[in-house]
Amino acid sequence: MNMHLYYKRYSDYAIVYIEGGIEAYDQNSFMKPFVELDTIKCYNYILNFEQTRFLSSSIIGSLIQVWKTANEHGGELVICSPNKTVERIFEVTNLRSKIRIFESEREAQLIFSRSEKNREENGGSGRS
Repeated sequence: MNMHLYYKRYSDYAIVYIEGGIEAYDQNSFMKPFVELDTIKCYNYILNFEQTRFLSSSIIGSLIQVWKTANEHGGELVICSPNKTVERIFEVTNLRSKIRIFESEREAQLIFSRSEKNREENGGSGRS
């Protein structure tokens, strides 16, 4: 099964869309959007799992790496629209305690929209 990955960049965050299944050999492809976003200093990520059928266990390490990078730079990694299989992986691996899960993309976008609004209200400096 092929994985298709792409992202949309917004002012303060990016949504990474993952379609298909993520196998161990997809690890470099999985990391590519985050490497590109790192070059433009974007560290707020929404991973949209709506079209993701499954994750291999080796991708969990990559998710942790993305989460750590986001946190080190004052950002956040959240996920949205996971199917039951993907959600179960987050529960079993205890990633749910570190990465917030939202039912919809819109819900996830709201957390970054609020952060952006707070920065604007506080003069645009620092994190909210």
